[in-house]
Amino acid sequence: MLRSGLIWVLAYVVLLWPLLMFQGPIVFPDTTPYLKGAATGLQLALGVETTLVEAKMLPVAANPAATVVEIPDGPMGDGSVSSARSPWFGGFLLIGVLLADGAGPVLIQAALVLGVIGLTTRNVLGRSDFGPVIAVVLALLTPLAVYSNYLMPDLAAGVAILALANLMMFDGRMGRGQRAFWAVMLTGTLLFHVSHVLVATVLVLLAVPVAQRCSGRVPRRGILTVLAAIAVFVAGQTGFNGMVKSHYGAAPIRPPFLTARLVADGPGFDYLTENCATVEFAICAYLDRMPGAELRAGTGEWYSNVLLWSDDPQQGVYETASPEMRARLSGEQMRFTFAVLRADPVAVIGDGLWNAWRQFFRWRIDHIGDLHSVGFIETPLIDPAPLLSVGPAVPFEPARLSPVYQVTTGFAFLACAVLLVLIARNPRDAQGVLGLMIVILLGLVLNAGVTGALSGVDDRYQTRVIWLLGLVVLLAVAQLIRRARRGG
Repeated sequence: MLRSGLIWVLAYVVLLWPLLMFQGPIVFPDTTPYLKGAATGLQLALGVETTLVEAKMLPVAANPAATVVEIPDGPMGDGSVSSARSPWFGGFLLIGVLLADGAGPVLIQAALVLGVIGLTTRNVLGRSDFGPVIAVVLALLTPLAVYSNYLMPDLAAGVAILALANLMMFDGRMGRGQRAFWAVMLTGTLLFHVSHVLVATVLVLLAVPVAQRCSGRVPRRGILTVLAAIAVFVAGQTGFNGMVKSHYGAAPIRPPFLTARLVADGPGFDYLTENCATVEFAICAYLDRMPGAELRAGTGEWYSNVLLWSDDPQQGVYETASPEMRARLSGEQMRFTFAVLRADPVAVIGDGLWNAWRQFFRWRIDHIGDLHSVGFIETPLIDPAPLLSVGPAVPFEPARLSPVYQVTTGFAFLACAVLLVLIARNPRDAQGVLGLMIVILLGLVLNAGVTGALSGVDDRYQTRVIWLLGLVVLLAVAQLIRRARRGG
């Protein structure tokens, strides 16, 4: 028992290697607004005040040379509130920061990662003692450890897919405790970001026939658990919107992500140039700020971030607009999307599929954020300084890690293809891992589709979930080795 515990502790320490080597968490421009939004909500709901130290604002990762983003904190200075950032993830970050400053969320995320790997290993192999080995391999050869050290909801995207896959594929062998654990993991990760909800909603539909084929039964309790998690997300969003409206007199405004994507891809800009004289869209007022030459040439992909977040009056749109104009830009984005789709369906669908394809094969982390070496708060419960000063700090240069992850991911895909064929030819006692591999692959495709087509191609979006591929490959290899030792 002691030896087993020490092995898990060692795996936990290995998962923390980015925190220990870089001596700080990795942050994105949204990290501070997440925190300050949660602190504001805590003050409004309970009257508890929290002093957060200002964090450095970072350049837009998609196009660092284009502009510097200064995303406003919590409720905007003009009284409007954005719904782009989950208050629930902000609350998770805030709890971790209060515990151990910037290291706190990392320590919690690493522990949760070990938990989901351990339980998945037990579900596939019948025992969890191989879990620490898998965790160490994933920490060293995939971006898992990097995203465990990342103060954004990206790690939760992979955990959500894994939670759903376990609930669907191992429905019949779960006890109440494990089902409750996965339910909490799935519910929390869905609350952290709406993109996770979109992926989970489609994935559960695709996973049902896979589970039925592999296990011979419909995972009814798994389906109910997923639907309950989605219902909690809806209730959570409704409650948040109601609280904001009650306090500020207006519901939160969702930034016009779809409008920005369509404009940056080109079809939206073409529609505006051809129709702004005859249609009434608020975005038409900003047509002269758009980089027309690049958008027509198909090289203006970077402009979506600038349109949304830049406060440069020569280029920015949403961030420079009045609260009334922001509300109009937000409210019209679905109408604008359908108008552009009707005008040029081939271009819109083609661009979406092309973005999803490119996103699926974007296996690098060059521009995911920056190191945050200063404190968020002055007096956390636990001072992480002794932990972060064990050795000399290593410069955070993610571009140096990207080639490693690109090579290992390529090998993992090849291995996955071979293993799928081997197991499918003789699925005896391996139906669980076969179904798990299929559901995980479907989740990776959906993640690329949702993020690439609706938001844009970004270094963060696929590398945050690609560690799942390594997980199922290692589990499948372990399953085949166990079968061979049994003489099968």
